[in-house]
Amino acid sequence: MKEKTEKNVKFALAGESQARRRYKAFKEKAQEEDLTQIAKLFKAAEMGETIHSGYFLSKLDGVKGTKENLQVAIEGESYEAENAYPAMIDEADEEGEADVKQYVGYVKTVEGEHAELFKKAQEELGENEKVEYYVCGSCGHIHSNEVPEVCPVCGAPKSRFKHVEL
Repeated sequence: MKEKTEKNVKFALAGESQARRRYKAFKEKAQEEDLTQIAKLFKAAEMGETIHSGYFLSKLDGVKGTKENLQVAIEGESYEAENAYPAMIDEADEEGEADVKQYVGYVKTVEGEHAELFKKAQEELGENEKVEYYVCGSCGHIHSNEVPEVCPVCGAPKSRFKHVEL
């Protein structure tokens, strides 16, 4: 792919991915407000954005074999935990944004945990033990096999965890 087209495809992937997430949040808010028809519309738009982002990701050759995909995940999560989020924490602190600083601290920790989970999965590829996953709805921490009483990262109660099902 030529340089300008690749730049545009990367831009489109980022935009479509953000729109997908935004519409998911909008759908959930409409459901909370008991606006079912609007929730369905946001869900439909979310599905469309998923299709768009899938196309752009495929043009960037962004999905390979699972071993390679795990490596990409490890590198991305490690970069965020080790480089991107520490700088964000410092800048939030400098600007007196205590709540952002605290939350980004949680995210930094969780991204490091994600990298470790991906590393383990890659090391055991094809022989991975069966594990149940539970995700903290407050910070994204992934807990294995049982729900903790409180999230070890952010302190959220057990009720904030969701079981991961395929």
